[in-house]
Amino acid sequence: MITEKYKKNNLIIFDDFEKKILKTKIMNQILTKFDAINSIMIVDKKSMDNIFKSTKNIPNIKITDTNHFSCFDLAKYKKVIFTETSIKELEKKYI
Repeated sequence: MITEKYKKNNLIIFDDFEKKILKTKIMNQILTKFDAINSIMIVDKKSMDNIFKSTKNIPNIKITDTNHFSCFDLAKYKKVIFTETSIKELEKKYI
């Protein structure tokens, strides 16, 4: 599933969100820039704390951590967004 997203350029990897983003408008601009309006964001704990408020009111965006997403989520959303730390967490968990 993730390989298919990668081949279709629907896989995005962001740097960790080090600073809080409190405005939905700013997060919406970031997502629009990457054409990621219909996305699931799989983020690390620190990034989740920094962006949760700015994403909760954007439709068709799901934000979750590495322990709480499913294959259904990957199929439902057009784009899949990871943070660097979330990828490292998945590597530790599955490799």
